[in-house]
Amino acid sequence: MNLVDALATLLWIRLGLAEESNPIMEFVLENNESAFVLVKTSLVVLSVFLLWRLKNFATARILTIPVFLVYVYAMILHLSAVWNIVIFREVIL
Repeated sequence: MNLVDALATLLWIRLGLAEESNPIMEFVLENNESAFVLVKTSLVVLSVFLLWRLKNFATARILTIPVFLVYVYAMILHLSAVWNIVIFREVIL
């Protein structure tokens, strides 16, 4: 989901349908799109690794749930955008 989110975000930005709201990631994106995908996915991988390493702590286990739900929500948004483009392509394109 992390990689799909990064690539979909890049696609929406390229199409002019979205903007990167994180100023740091926006700076990375403006300088190198490949670096944007690499940094965006790496930060999430490192965060998940940290949660996994701290899995014996209740807080880490609890935080895993909202992280997962945020990515599920992001996937729903991306799929919804694709659906709208496919259905209403003459309006957008």
